[in-house]
Amino acid sequence: MTDNGLRVLLLTISGVLPILFNQQQYNIPIQIWFPLTYPVEPPFIFVTPTAQMIIKPNRSVDLSGRVMLPYITYWNQNNNMLECLAKMREVFSVEPPVMAKPTNNHAVNQTSPVSSRPNSMHLQNHPVARPQNQSVAPPIPKFAILFCLF
Repeated sequence: MTDNGLRVLLLTISGVLPILFNQQQYNIPIQIWFPLTYPVEPPFIFVTPTAQMIIKPNRSVDLSGRVMLPYITYWNQNNNMLECLAKMREVFSVEPPVMAKPTNNHAVNQTSPVSSRPNSMHLQNHPVARPQNQSVAPPIPKFAILFCLF
């Protein structure tokens, strides 16, 4: 369902967006939903935390995981996904949109997208999860394409 309540069929791509944060590479799980009017209209992009992660809302990602960048907000048909992903990498490398989910036994390092526990796995080893707030995300189609950018 779209923001205005219409039901539409969308193509989705799920994967990870590699970023560098504090000189370490992390893979941020994302989903990109393409409307039928793409590239005239922008895609809907969500950060999709795994079960071990939570969204860390900031200026570019809301609590539901929806990515809100000027490049998307002021989209025109000359914009493209490669530039959009590059802008996301740039912004997420400064302010990661996910962090490790707090546990009862360990404190979470608020400046890092993963916890400081010795046994913690890097984000790249986790499967992609759906957005936490499904009512905001478009409906899941019957197919998906996986991708990974290097």
